Amino acid sequence: SKKGIGFFDDAGFYPDFILWMIADGKQYITFIDPHGMGRESISSSKVQLYNRLKVDVESKLTVPSVALNSFILSPTKYSELADKNVTIEEWNINHVLFMDDNDYIEKLFTGITG
Repeated sequence: SKKGIGFFDDAGFYPDFILWMIADGKQYITFIDPHGMGRESISSSKVQLYNRLKVDVESKLTVPSVALNSFILSPTKYSELADKNVTIEEWNINHVLFMDDNDYIEKLFTGITG
């Protein structure tokens, strides 16, 4: 829905969840969206939001103890993706985790604090 915190005026991306975590004196604010990846490209603005947050927003914050992040949790299985040229590892590096992976929650928290 188009309520809450939105990104990209052209695409209208509104992540469903915001996880605010404090660990070791640092605040981690992570935007999380369950989103099917059947027709989504690894270079899409939704997938690359994590990079935009780091480069365009976090780098300008005056509080160094705040880290911004985003992840997409995909109910789509990796084997069902249209683009077979991108490895699961590449998707994970780009903050897309597949929910059929038993370790996706562990990967999420490692990715947030790592």
